Amino acid sequence: MGRIASTLVMLAAGAAALSVHAQSPARDTPIQQSGAASIRGRVVSAETGAPIRNARVQLTASADGGPAAAHIPAVLTGDDGQFAASPRTEGAYRLSITKPGFVAVTVGAIDGVAVQLAKAAAMSGRVVDALGDPAVGATVTALTAIAGRLIPAGSALTDDRGEYRIGGLRAGNFLVAATVTATLLSFDGTPFSGLATSRGASGAVVRLFTSADASQTLTYYPGAPNAADAQAIAVGAGDERTSIDVLVPANRLQVIGSGGLQSLVVARTGIAGSGVIRGRILDAGGGPLARASVRLTSESLPSDPVSATTGDDGAYEFAALPSGTYRVSASRSGFMTLEYGQRRPFTRGEMIDLAPREVCARMDVVLARPGAVSGHVVDEAGEPVEGAFVRVLQVQYEAGRRRLVDVASAAAQHTDDRGDYRLYGLAPGEYFVSALVGQIILGEAVADLPD
Repeated sequence: MGRIASTLVMLAAGAAALSVHAQSPARDTPIQQSGAASIRGRVVSAETGAPIRNARVQLTASADGGPAAAHIPAVLTGDDGQFAASPRTEGAYRLSITKPGFVAVTVGAIDGVAVQLAKAAAMSGRVVDALGDPAVGATVTALTAIAGRLIPAGSALTDDRGEYRIGGLRAGNFLVAATVTATLLSFDGTPFSGLATSRGASGAVVRLFTSADASQTLTYYPGAPNAADAQAIAVGAGDERTSIDVLVPANRLQVIGSGGLQSLVVARTGIAGSGVIRGRILDAGGGPLARASVRLTSESLPSDPVSATTGDDGAYEFAALPSGTYRVSASRSGFMTLEYGQRRPFTRGEMIDLAPREVCARMDVVLARPGAVSGHVVDEAGEPVEGAFVRVLQVQYEAGRRRLVDVASAAAQHTDDRGDYRLYGLAPGEYFVSALVGQIILGEAVADLPD
């Protein structure tokens, strides 16, 4: 059975940090089975010989031991580093021992075994593209060479800042590779891959160049396209290697014949019109946001919504529009999606009334960065809990009842080797942070709250 700890967080614009104290899973009382004796042992530090408490010891069958062998509960070492695990049936077993900050070890299950854990190394850094933007949700993998093959030794996902951390590494040499999966939008807002060409309303030919594999790009530290050109990272026991930053290629937007990278003009109304809607996409400081996606919707358009992408100047323009009422929304990686005239999240923006031959200028949209909650999970001894399942929840009313539900915009995370987590993509509001340690039961995270 897992343990759950919850904390209430009030989030304004920006980020919040907190600690969550979670009880470790209860130590299971060994269950004596007929013909199967307990396996006892001790876990100590390889460097000092000191006992290691709260190390997780998992007993598994060396071969197929049947259903009984597949469900042996894990146990934790005591303050003296000792443990006792009870197999359910006779047979050959192995012990897997893990502890945050140490290299995981698997040994044969022999009664009286003494297991030494070496301090683990860790690597951290950022993944950014050639334009300086963070790669959010990239998979970063530490690779080690075994028998002439590159084998993953650990991996992590980048957060909203493009930051990652890989812990639990044994001493050795590693290559670091970042896999970036891109969702590319064509000029009508639909996904595409490869090279797209479109002619904007101004007559400029617009092309979007992508990497050879438009959906997924693999880059090795510091920015090599293949392993042969990668730079190896050497780590020793307990080393903390920081600033292992990976530079990945950026998708390049280019307007042919426009004199440089400027705003991309896209108008696909399907009918002739004379109206124009233009403006800029800006950040909270008033600076232009390049490569923001701008979306125009209206009942006056007989086709799907029209989309454009800003250039270096943050400008956009929709030309040859029929008269009518429109909405303009903008989005960009690392920012909340907002509409023109929108004052707060979860509200609608202002409508734009366009008359024949009218030019609606300065329809600017200011995008704000979403908030984030970060912190760490520790056990009753104040030591980090690795792999805790942390999620953010919010109170909502459904059918007249208050319910605590998961926030869809913030994906749940697992804590790293330091017990740290970061939940991002949050609008200002009041949230609960929940940490689940031990058994995780998948399903809908909804709970009724008392009135």
